Amino acid sequence: MVNAQGADGLVDFLGGLKPDPTAFLFVLSDTYLGSTLTTIMTLLFATSVFAALLAFHNAVARYLFALGRDGLVPARLGRTHKVHLSPHAGSLSQTVLAVVVVAVFVITDQDPVLALFTWLTQLGTLAIITLMALASFAVVAFFLRHPDLDRNRLRTFVAPVVGGVAMAAVAVYAASQFGLLISKPGSALSWILPGLIVVAAVVGLVSAVVLKSKSPQLYEVMGRHRGDE
Repeated sequence: MVNAQGADGLVDFLGGLKPDPTAFLFVLSDTYLGSTLTTIMTLLFATSVFAALLAFHNAVARYLFALGRDGLVPARLGRTHKVHLSPHAGSLSQTVLAVVVVAVFVITDQDPVLALFTWLTQLGTLAIITLMALASFAVVAFFLRHPDLDRNRLRTFVAPVVGGVAMAAVAVYAASQFGLLISKPGSALSWILPGLIVVAAVVGLVSAVVLKSKSPQLYEVMGRHRGDE
């Protein structure tokens, strides 16, 4: 993309695409491929975004269903639809949450692409990378406690440590450059948005401690349904 436009005039060219520099790819395709293929690319991009959003929506609905089934959130969220057997309560809850978030951006007159899409997708990506790093270290911790389950050190220690360190390094670097990722370097959002991940982690830890203190039996059986699916 840089070579197609030319490195020397790239910054000025992107500046001229305001208010939507994300159209850069389609402007290039229009120049080199023609309007027909550009229209096809635009449609494929729209359907791809919809597919990705649907996947995230379903993932959240499933998480809420699993939490509700284990009694960690209202039990209603852990029930499936009588006819379709889908986690409909979790799906509806996620829909309401999405409507509220979109409404906030609409009321504050934020750009749907440069603000809503860019900020939240970058935040979600950073959160997933962080979870990948934590999951890798969790593998190490688990097999250190239960070494008899698998004595292959490459699989239970070396690989997850390498993966965890690599993902942690990516997460730290992405967080340090988050202002550039959301096109707002130096702004308060460059640390407020990544800070939400820390807030979520703290809330999770506190919730776990409280649950373990008040309901140790429920705490012990968390995830008891994980092998049912």
